[in-house]
Parts: sequence; C-alpha cells; structure tokens
Amino acid sequence: MIPEPTIDAMEAFLRETARFGNLYLSDEQEAAILDDLRSAGARLLGTTADAVAVVSGASEGLSQVASLLEPEDGTVVLVGSDFPSVTYPWLAAAERGGISLRFVDDRADRDLTRDLVEAIDPATVVVAFGVVQYATGTRVDVRPVADRAHEVGARVVVDATQLAGAGVVDMGAWGADALVTSGYKWLSAHGGVALLALAPDLVPRRPALVGWMGAEHPFAFDPLRLRLAETARRFQLSTMSYASATGLGSSIAMLSAVGFERIEGHARGLAASLIDRVAELGWRPFRPPDDPSAAPHIVSLRHADHDPAVTAERLASEFGIVCGGRGGGLRISLHVYNDGDDVDRLVVGLGDGLAVEAAQPVVRGPALHGDAERRHVRDLDRVVLAGEDRLRQVRADLLRVDVERGDERDVPDVVPAEVDVHQAGDAGGRVGVGVVLDALDQRRRAVADADDGDSHLTHAGSPSSSSGDVPCGQPADPAPSPG
Repeated sequence: MIPEPTIDAMEAFLRETARFGNLYLSDEQEAAILDDLRSAGARLLGTTADAVAVVSGASEGLSQVASLLEPEDGTVVLVGSDFPSVTYPWLAAAERGGISLRFVDDRADRDLTRDLVEAIDPATVVVAFGVVQYATGTRVDVRPVADRAHEVGARVVVDATQLAGAGVVDMGAWGADALVTSGYKWLSAHGGVALLALAPDLVPRRPALVGWMGAEHPFAFDPLRLRLAETARRFQLSTMSYASATGLGSSIAMLSAVGFERIEGHARGLAASLIDRVAELGWRPFRPPDDPSAAPHIVSLRHADHDPAVTAERLASEFGIVCGGRGGGLRISLHVYNDGDDVDRLVVGLGDGLAVEAAQPVVRGPALHGDAERRHVRDLDRVVLAGEDRLRQVRADLLRVDVERGDERDVPDVVPAEVDVHQAGDAGGRVGVGVVLDALDQRRRAVADADDGDSHLTHAGSPSSSSGDVPCGQPADPAPSPG
C-alpha cells in the first residue's frame, strides 16, 4: 500500500509537470531528483551514494548485473523456487552457452543458507538469490554465503525486494557484490522505479546497456563521445518515471523514521499471533516462527485440505482480505500498516471457510424453551461468530428471528446464542455465516416438527423461511449473505 504523503508527493509533481512542463523542472532539478533518491537509497541499503543507481525495475538491475558479470564458463548457483527476475538472466546466459546452472531447493526441513553454502564449489562463479524468498518467506543469511563464494572467487548477487522496507538491509555487512530492490513492494512506492547497488570494484565497469542519463554530464547531449559517470549513475539509462522516483523518496523517509527494526518486530508479533491462532484450524506455516530462517513479514500457511489459491480468492471476495496463493501456500504479508484487527479478520475468514465446509452443525442446549405445546422459540443459546464486525454486518438479515405464538410476537434485536459444530474443534469453536444459517434452519425445522407446521422462523425481510435459508446439512454458500 502507498502512504498518503507519498501519493501527495507524486500528485504534486505530476500537477506541476502537467501544468507547467519544464518551467519548474530545470536540467539541474531533473538530475537532482535521482541524485536525492540515490542518497536515500544508499542509507536504506547500507552503502554509499556513489554505489547506487536508480533503475526502472529490479529486473532491469538484475539483468544489468548479469551482463556485467557474465562469465565465459563455470557454474551459477540459484534457488529453484526464486522469483523469475533473479533466475531469468542466468537462464538466458546459459542458453547462450558457456555456463551451467545449479539449483538449490527451498525446503521446510532444511536450512537454505547452509544448502547454498554447500552448493558452492571451485567451479562456482556466481551465486544469485532473493534474501527473502517471495513465496515461502524463507530468509537467507547472506554473510556465510558471501564468505564461501568469495573463497572460490565467485560473486554474490542479492535481490532484496522482499526485505527492503520490512527489515534491515546492510549490503556492506552482508558482503554482497550486487544488490537490487524494487520500489513498489515493501518500500510502499509506485511501480517504475528500483535501486541497484554495486560493490566498489564493480562500479567502474562499463555497463552492457548504456543510456544518455548515465553520462558524466547528461545534459551536455554529446552524441560523439561516450563519457560515463564515475559513479554507479553510469548504469542509469534514460528519462524514467520521476513521479515514482519522488514517491519512493517519500516512502523511504517515512519508513526510515519508523525504524526498520521496529517494523520487523511489529511483523514478528503479528505473525506469532496469527500462527498460534490458525493452528487450531489446521493451518501450519512453511517454517515455524522460531526458525531463524523464517522472515516474520511473509508467512506461508499450508493446509492439508485447502487449495491456497481458492482460499485466497474466497478471502478477497467475502472478507476483503488480500493475500495470495504462492508456492503451494497461502502467503500472508504483514507490514507496518497492519495490526491485530487485520489478524482477527484473517482468522475469522479462515475459520469461516472451514466451518462452511464442515458437516451439519449441532445446536447445543434445549431446542425449545418450555413444552413443545408453547410453540415458542426465544432464540439460539449463544452465537459464537468470531469478529464483531462480521456479526454486525449480518445481524439484520441473519439474526432477527420472527416467532409467532398466537397474539404474541418476539423479535429479539440481539440473539445471545451459541452455535457449536461437531467436528468444529477444527474451527476452534468459531463458526461462519454459513454455519449460523444452517443452525437457524435447523431450529426452524425443530419448531416446525414440534408445532406440526404452524410455527415458522424467517430471516427479517423474507416472506418465508424457504426464501432465504440455506438447506441444513449442505455446504453453505456465503454469497447471498450480506457482508
């Protein structure tokens, strides 16, 4: 998500450019936009401004690095489930011939850092990986990998896209030779801008791709001589999305003011709560939170009976919760703007999905108050519906019970009831809208049986129970339910 101050900064830039063109954007000011961002990026990434270039995307930066390093032979070590922008440049290089590729698996029962270290041998020339794996949240300890790689003369390329903005990035302490990060992920900016950082000995190398903005004096517009900047700015190509660059600078300032250690600690607390609460629903993380390789801000949940992609679609459509099915898991991303209420809603959503698919519910407590002859239903005993907001949304249509007994009508505004579900130990006693519908339908049938069909129970606004109830014993379709 993009913070409001970042949006404001981008809109202000766009308004000035749209209305006045270059009247308020001189050559010097245009250059300063990216120079200021390079300085902010250097502080973010743990390096110097001279080592940073502003590029249009992580893929551009990673491809520039691959072209810069491309060896004539040797082995490149990669993670088999990494994001494609990390692997594609090396797949292309392998197709051109000369190098071979070795893939390491990200397995829950193994330490990915150790496996990368062990995969490095004297034939290794490059090791490239995401410091946090986008699908599983597995975190690599860069320093041991870099130490081993440098022992055999190999280079280390790190994609920090899934960490920068969510935790501490320190290129110098890590010993990485090249590092990239997108601006639109955890850095909470817009697309079209990214950062590339290089080790000091790589900065003077000539890029495989050059552009006019990489010149020492780009606004000299000299078409006859190629004089590149002495710094990593030589890797900058052309006019880019300055609005996005302005926004990235704003977001970096905001996140830096909060502090990346604090942001990481915040995510760790939310992740621990989430993992603990969904365990009773049958969801398990790819790596437990006490695993040093588990990044707290990306939690990949697994369930033996649920397709993560289907679950993600249902959470989005029914609860407005955005997550993704990635790498065989339900990827939950926890950032500075999330809080305990978001975790509560997610737990409700996951519990609701299990409840809807559960067997027919059983309402505990007396089915009727008093003798059957009274033909009077007060209410359900208690309703447990995790998430008070969800309860309020459906109360008007779902929980108003119309009960007739001669000339007496009882329509409770609040139903202090409890619906308990057999096999709902899986759902931790929390039930969703579909289960409440089933329970209401079951109560209606109990009343009808006791009253020989004279009494009826309906949803508010429904002419009869048959028009709105979900058939008891069938998986409830929550779509007709409000909220």
